[in-house]
Amino acid sequence: MKIIVLTSTLQSNSNYKIPMFVRDQIKELAKVDPSTEYYVLAPYDHRLRNKNNSISENLHVIYFRYMWPRQLCTLNAEGLWPAIQKNPAKLILVPPMMVCFIFIAVRLALKKSPDLLYAHWLTPQGIVAYTSSLIAGAPFAFTSHASDASILDKLPFIGKLIVKLCTRRARGITVVSKRTRNKLRHFFTDTEWESIEGKVHTIPMGTSVSPSSGHRRTQQHQPYILFMGRLAEKKGVAYLIKGFQEFASHHPEYTLKIAGIGPLKAELSSLISSLNLQDKVSLVGYAEGKIKESLIGNCDIFIVPSIITKNGDSEGLPVSLLEGLSAGKLCIATKESGADEVIEQSCNGFLIDQKSPKAISEALHLAANLDEASIDKIRRNAIRTARKYSWEEIGHKYYQFLMSATNDKKNTHH
Repeated sequence: MKIIVLTSTLQSNSNYKIPMFVRDQIKELAKVDPSTEYYVLAPYDHRLRNKNNSISENLHVIYFRYMWPRQLCTLNAEGLWPAIQKNPAKLILVPPMMVCFIFIAVRLALKKSPDLLYAHWLTPQGIVAYTSSLIAGAPFAFTSHASDASILDKLPFIGKLIVKLCTRRARGITVVSKRTRNKLRHFFTDTEWESIEGKVHTIPMGTSVSPSSGHRRTQQHQPYILFMGRLAEKKGVAYLIKGFQEFASHHPEYTLKIAGIGPLKAELSSLISSLNLQDKVSLVGYAEGKIKESLIGNCDIFIVPSIITKNGDSEGLPVSLLEGLSAGKLCIATKESGADEVIEQSCNGFLIDQKSPKAISEALHLAANLDEASIDKIRRNAIRTARKYSWEEIGHKYYQFLMSATNDKKNTHH
């Protein structure tokens, strides 16, 4: 078996300040069946000086340039859409990137004769996979994350047409949550959806944080609340800071650590200063590896305050929440983050409404005042829940999905 994976985001070194779930998923897939060859195509970013490499004997990464000189390749070190949100002028780089993406994908497909093209994100990789499939004759499947389909809804007529063409031709589709599924469902009538819903599967991304990191801190340490994620509007961090201010007035022993980078860093820093929380709230930057595990393992409360923005941008199901659960933490998350598919109120965590500093403060107060027996119960239930989302479990589900897509002849053409 040969599978070509298309992604605009692939963590390649410590300077790549983006989530690692694509790399983690592909590495797990390669472990499930060493006889399957994976070729990962991703755009080059000159700031990272990406080089083609083989992560394992059956997993090969190929970076391609889409602008000359190469110093103009600057779309992917932060993630494609975050880069555009930060600098809208970079939209001009997207068409040449997609053209080159298609050219390289077709060339590789003609050379390797893959059993499947597999794209992460409908926009733009799903479009690349669809076009490459038409030219090279290789079947394709894609995974929709969060709001990638909704982006196309902003394009009158053509956006909906693109979604329908890609979805109908795809051999298989995964979505990371029910909310993401509903965003895709939005493009179709009831009759149209009936013809394709059988090939749409809900499979989240996984987590690799070890439950052994979930120890309970001793009273000798100053307790802290942890947020971990990109500093972007949909993460709801501003509401968290405001909610923490109220909570801290009653619980001065707590601090708040915000781990991540993103376009709102300066704005959030100003908010912290305006609320006189400099001694209580710290922006600790991007964290990975042992530093990340230490931050999660030593926190007392893990919080995911995600929101749905005015333009409809939202989460699918945050991997950070699964990491917090895996570490046996007291997790608080908004329903709008997708956590309502994972958390059962007061059993393995706590659910709150979005955009409410008051709800955040009240939930923090509730968690901070739990007795040890309740903490231990929630901790055990959180770890038990997280096991369902371990990469070992999720990797096998994605492998089965890909194998099913390669064997499903009936959905090749519509």
